[in-house]
Amino acid sequence: GDVAGAVQYLLSRPDIDPRRIGLIGQSQGTWIIAKGAARDSGIAFLVNISGSGISAAEQETYRTGALMQADSFSAADIARARAFQQQKFRVARTGVGWEALDSTMKRLRADSVKWFPGYGTGAAARSLAVLRLYGVLQFNYDPTRDLQRIRVPVYVIMGENDRVFPPATVIERMRAALHAGGNDQLTSIIIPNAGHALTTLQTFHGKPFRRAISPAFLQTLVGWLTAGR
Repeated sequence: GDVAGAVQYLLSRPDIDPRRIGLIGQSQGTWIIAKGAARDSGIAFLVNISGSGISAAEQETYRTGALMQADSFSAADIARARAFQQQKFRVARTGVGWEALDSTMKRLRADSVKWFPGYGTGAAARSLAVLRLYGVLQFNYDPTRDLQRIRVPVYVIMGENDRVFPPATVIERMRAALHAGGNDQLTSIIIPNAGHALTTLQTFHGKPFRRAISPAFLQTLVGWLTAGR
């Protein structure tokens, strides 16, 4: 609703070309812009930054594994955490299996497992009602249906080291969903050495100094937007 309202505001301004209004979203915002563009045929283009193409449940399961791998957890621990995530999202989607899930969470808390409740696994769901609420609002959303309704150019920008969304999978799923709807206007890029926030590590005298927005990200974003948009 906020996005639709912003678009309507821009359309009301005489200094704005209504044929050149597009949507740019980052991370979970890429799901929002897919919804917006699917419902508004006047949107001229989309830019997906670090996200979309997969469901929220799949994205969170990937994030758990990627973060744990970066912290050197064993393959067995990662598999167990991912399996827990899949169980949690299955219960959130169907409402079936709460007792078994609740028992698993109580055991994980009691055992003080190092990856629980961190690494995106969560421990706030103390009732089926709460878990189902998040299931309806977020976990169950899959952008595929919305992407299949989009007919405009789409640019997907991902960071090579993204641990929140899987870069190659996002691009592959986006391309497939858009193609299924008859849209082959997808351009994509994976920025080397950049993470989810499209930042890269800067050094000073050979030592790590700070993270800053990747210049390559800014260049490719501006370049695509100004090339006939």
